[in-house]
Amino acid sequence: FAFQMALKVADQPGIVANPFYIFGDVGLGKTHLMQAIGNYILDNDINQKVLYIKASDFIEELADQIKKEKMDQFNEKYRDLDVLLIDDIQMLAGAPKTQMEFFRLFDLLSQQNKQIVITSDKPASELKNIMSRLSSRFEQGLVVDIGIPDLEHRVEILRKKLSTEAPDVMDINPQVLEFIASYFTTNVRELEGALKRVLFYCVTNNIDITVDTAAEALDTLIKTRKKTEALTENNYDRIQSVVSDYYSISVHDLIGKRRNAKFTLPRHIAMYLIKNKYNIAYQTIGALFGGRDHSTVLAACEKIENDLKHNEQLKLAIDNILKKIDKPSN
Repeated sequence: FAFQMALKVADQPGIVANPFYIFGDVGLGKTHLMQAIGNYILDNDINQKVLYIKASDFIEELADQIKKEKMDQFNEKYRDLDVLLIDDIQMLAGAPKTQMEFFRLFDLLSQQNKQIVITSDKPASELKNIMSRLSSRFEQGLVVDIGIPDLEHRVEILRKKLSTEAPDVMDINPQVLEFIASYFTTNVRELEGALKRVLFYCVTNNIDITVDTAAEALDTLIKTRKKTEALTENNYDRIQSVVSDYYSISVHDLIGKRRNAKFTLPRHIAMYLIKNKYNIAYQTIGALFGGRDHSTVLAACEKIENDLKHNEQLKLAIDNILKKIDKPSN
């Protein structure tokens, strides 16, 4: 869906969806898709003024131009654009002056039907320390997400990479690609990096590319990944366990379906703590609590965050739980 809509946006910039907001985890192709939009537009009309910039570079450029008293040049550059591609918009968090300047620019370009494409690591509604009138503007166009590719998709990505990086080994055993794709599941950069490692390892040692030699090449990476994943899962389990103990309920009830206050409050607290401590996706947290959906977890986290502003008893409980979580286990 993200690809199909990107194609439509590139084909009719400023008309189909403005802004076009793409979000997803690290290494899944947001920047790749954004730059493809810009390249497509330029291929069709070389006179289009297209600019790609990271949000962090936008902040630095604005500060530099203010310092040099060259805001006229800054305004002329950005307000004359046909297409603005701004990457990692979440980097504007905590920079109110830059947000205000970007808000003015956003409104100006939008009113002139100039295409704006934005990428982020989270939905606009989940951006923190971004003024609400700016994040609401991001939602007025079309929001799409790039999810984690499934096994079949990951294998296809590896085949495509082979065709450009090592076309002479395109007849590689499909089981090798499936082996690599089965271990590197959440980040396309890591997936492609694993393929390169296997290729270099086999060429350097002058050995055939098989599942066994791929396992040898990736042995250290796979062990590290397993250790990290186990540690992360244990950390989530620990939060659930500590919260359950604190409220004298079982972990089964914590992640279960029972909805009376005895269970919902600790459940919401556990969700909130996992989100705040590890900043993982709401959908991932939902999977840790019996397969609850994204909106349920989001509502739970927001409720706890709002209640903390005026509920001293809740604040004390969470402080005590955090001390128990951080205390080294025997």
